[in-house]
Amino acid sequence: YAEAIEAFSRSAAVGRRERNAAVEVSALAGQAQSLEALDRLDEAQRVLNEARARLAAGGVPANSPAEHNLAIVQAVISKSAGRLNDAETELKRAQERLDALGLKIGTNASLRVVRSEIAVEQGRLQDAQGLALDAVERARAARGDLPSSLVSGQALLALATVQWKLGRIAEAHQSC
Repeated sequence: YAEAIEAFSRSAAVGRRERNAAVEVSALAGQAQSLEALDRLDEAQRVLNEARARLAAGGVPANSPAEHNLAIVQAVISKSAGRLNDAETELKRAQERLDALGLKIGTNASLRVVRSEIAVEQGRLQDAQGLALDAVERARAARGDLPSSLVSGQALLALATVQWKLGRIAEAHQSC
């Protein structure tokens, strides 16, 4: 993750230099998510706050993929900090905005993957399964003609996790 953090930092600098807020915000979001993966939550939140400030100041359109990506990263940080209800609320709000736009992008699936993970942690396995199945369907729609994608793999893993928790081991193996 250290190399990823450094690469995201370089990308953010390029975005700043080129006055491309979308590139800068996306890079900062990646950096925040990498910091979260290392359990450096305070740093992750600081970088995410910087990304939000750049989003607001940089003229990135409302409801942009960058804005929705920041919502996911915020939810992941909140989830890691044990604030599951905050994470769920943030994701639900972002999901409603995306659904209203009718976009078929990977972010739709990613939102549902994280919501499924939260539901598993809260013991809401039926909700988790519904969210994971929806994530798989949306990931497949978003990837188009590609045989697979990162988001598809994440969605299938979320589904397998729920199936395993429900004691359906054979189905979990098939999902992976």
